[in-house]
Amino acid sequence: MRKAVAVLMAALVAGLFLAAPVLAEQQVDETAYNDHPFRWTGYVLHPVGVAFDVALVKPLTLGVCIMPWLFGVTPGECWFDQVTLFGD
Repeated sequence: MRKAVAVLMAALVAGLFLAAPVLAEQQVDETAYNDHPFRWTGYVLHPVGVAFDVALVKPLTLGVCIMPWLFGVTPGECWFDQVTLFGD
């Protein structure tokens, strides 16, 4: 049993070393991916999402944590005092 595991591990390591030069030769041209419309849409909409988070989600979380008995959460689940307005 041990010998079979050792042979299997040696084969896996040998395959990893033999595949390494092939993986190193694969270069990806990033300019083709930078012009995708979804990427630019994401760049434009990201500030909208951050504003939505700061203006709506954070105050609602604060409201839930002020009255945990009303929403069914425990005070230990409220983390708003540990984070800043824009994240950790």
